[in-house]
Amino acid sequence: MKFFTNCRTLEDLKAEYKRLIKIHHPDLGGDNATMAQINAQYDDLAKRLPKPRADGTTYQPRQEEREAPEAFRAAVAAIITLDGLNIELCGSWLWFTGNTFAHREALKAAGYHWSKNKSAWYWHEDGYQRKSRKQFSLDEIRDMHGSERITGTGYRAALETA
Repeated sequence: MKFFTNCRTLEDLKAEYKRLIKIHHPDLGGDNATMAQINAQYDDLAKRLPKPRADGTTYQPRQEEREAPEAFRAAVAAIITLDGLNIELCGSWLWFTGNTFAHREALKAAGYHWSKNKSAWYWHEDGYQRKSRKQFSLDEIRDMHGSERITGTGYRAALETA
């Protein structure tokens, strides 16, 4: 059963979670199995929904980040068939985690770079200039720029229609 159907923000998710707890918590007459399902769905959505920034705003992608330029499409198409990779879009950067060791030669050949500090591979379009010398963790990057997972099947279909 899907409990959180119309939650678009973290605030909506928290409000719905509180409402569901009042109904399904075992101390209030609910059962443990239903509560476990609610908790699992809450945890999953809490990871995927945009997190508010320190200034109180929520990440909204810019128009150029929503459109996939040809270089971006080519970068993803070169490695989308590799198994065991977690592909994540953070701003205009692609980050790869998971079983990357087995595919390191293919990633190098496709133009990806290894980040030792983050233990992940990355790609960004040419012309990027760094604005700060501060080092950010991958979690901090996700919080600043938002994060979207790219799956092979969904992206392959998008590439075929484009």
